Amino acid sequence: EAAHRATTVYLVDRTIPMLPRPLCEIACSLNENVDRLAFSCVWIMNLDGTLMDTINNKQRQQQSKESKGGKKTFRDEDCNVWYGKTVIRSCARLDYDTAQNIIDEKVIPSAVTSGSNRPLTEQKFEELWPKARRPTGGHTLQEVASDVRLLHKVAMGRRKLRFDNGALALHGMKLAFRLNETTGIPDLCGTYPIRDSNRLVEEYMLLANYWVAQRLITHAPKGMALLRHHAPPVERGMDVIVNAVRESLGYELNASSSKMLHRSLVEIGKQTSSTSSSSTNCSAETLELQCINEMIMTPMCPADYIMSGDFPEEEWRHFALNIPYYTHFTSPIRRYADVMVHRL
Repeated sequence: EAAHRATTVYLVDRTIPMLPRPLCEIACSLNENVDRLAFSCVWIMNLDGTLMDTINNKQRQQQSKESKGGKKTFRDEDCNVWYGKTVIRSCARLDYDTAQNIIDEKVIPSAVTSGSNRPLTEQKFEELWPKARRPTGGHTLQEVASDVRLLHKVAMGRRKLRFDNGALALHGMKLAFRLNETTGIPDLCGTYPIRDSNRLVEEYMLLANYWVAQRLITHAPKGMALLRHHAPPVERGMDVIVNAVRESLGYELNASSSKMLHRSLVEIGKQTSSTSSSSTNCSAETLELQCINEMIMTPMCPADYIMSGDFPEEEWRHFALNIPYYTHFTSPIRRYADVMVHRL
């Protein structure tokens, strides 16, 4: 049944799960203070988002010999990653709103700013960090807040490195709906905000998926690595968009690579923000940037799944992420491709 459904479907007022509800809502869900079985991918990072190099000289010499002998080798960091079956226990079930409040130091301020924050009333604290999402098992609010902020700091360093190395961020506008408490019918819609708490999760998810793709290529049966492939955009279609943006809006887009395209969008963002009115949330200039993002999506090729043995290595690349290979590993509850990767 899960293979037939392939993915969880999210509608405005309900979710149709890929797996049976007892599995996805109880047995597999990361509820707090209970043991859960997992496949884990573990690595060590520095505070600036770089990967800690723990490879020793003997291993480095061996890799050099293998490379000279013509054997295919991958990045040194592969030696720093541990993969295995684990038992994990979450101490708190945070959501994006609560994590963002922690990052913004609206609750449990850091030691640096603790003297400048007024104490919160219990009612206000409940709004910012609901009791249902507070730590269990003897862990403290301060411990969880400190860990979230540390994860955020490392993730933002990693994010900067990704874009410096040529990654491209293209996010189509997503809508969020408010449901009427009585009827359950949507009575208001708006743009779903992407905040640092979302980006925090995204960075570790992307890196885990990358490491697992590498593991599949080196350890799965030959040609059986299931990869997520994203081809470059259709050149003629992108030329049309570049010309339209120049002639209609007066902005220059360089679409020669994912890195240059990202730089162009960042520069346009700077230009629009400098001319936007601070008194409006949705200025004409901001809408221009959103429109450009949507226009660029048109000539982009949709990502698809491939088996490594069916394509030459140079065609494994993921254009938007600008990395040589990628897969889906982190969402086995809602995506069947991840289940297949776990089995491999």
